Amino acid sequence: MPNYLRTWLPGKHMAVVHNRLAAIVGAVTLGLTAILFARMAEVAQKMFLHLVAVSPYAPFVVTPLVFAVVVYVTRHSFPAARGSGIPQVMAAIHNPERHTHSELASLKTAWAKLASTIAMLLAGGSVGRDGPTVQISAALMVAVHRW
Repeated sequence: MPNYLRTWLPGKHMAVVHNRLAAIVGAVTLGLTAILFARMAEVAQKMFLHLVAVSPYAPFVVTPLVFAVVVYVTRHSFPAARGSGIPQVMAAIHNPERHTHSELASLKTAWAKLASTIAMLLAGGSVGRDGPTVQISAALMVAVHRW
């Protein structure tokens, strides 16, 4: 920040400016991420439909296999990415002193949630995007405010 703004804005006002700037940057980032996530989900669903058109029996093998792999990886490597996403965010903000350090709202969990949702859609899963979008957005906002 330029020095002339530092001298013009006292400490209390600087905190307000930083918080508002973080909110704006976070909102733009999560908006773009949500759009990208929606596009990726649409492409994944189209790819699955193409697979079904080419090989109608492939989902009998591919779908259960991908589901099993996603469940195994999630349970063993990313347990905070389990579930729909909305209850996880509510649990993370339930205790305000700890929510910024929670795995439920971390970037690592957000990327795992994004990847697992796309993998499930590629395999024909009936997975909604709303819950994962909420959890990914919460993780992005926490990261931006921490930054």
